[in-house]
Amino acid sequence: MGRSNSSNSNPNQNVQHSKVETQQLIINADKLDASIICIQEPYTFMDRVCGMTGHKMFYQGDETLTAVATTMPNAILLQQHSNELCTVRLS
Repeated sequence: MGRSNSSNSNPNQNVQHSKVETQQLIINADKLDASIICIQEPYTFMDRVCGMTGHKMFYQGDETLTAVATTMPNAILLQQHSNELCTVRLS
């Protein structure tokens, strides 16, 4: 299982490109009532980050290693500061 930082209300987790770990991340985020989730090595299918049902996804590039998931409706991706290795989101 990937490491999780559960000391605050915004978890981060390395899901190691795993669909099962992504589902566990959603469960952990729901328990914490997290509005922002930082994801390392997100689960992808056909070059798209997926598995985060009910969340708006932010990532950059086809081979992304990071993503941010949020339930905040007005959040935007700062493309000029994001790439496959780093995702920057503004709320």
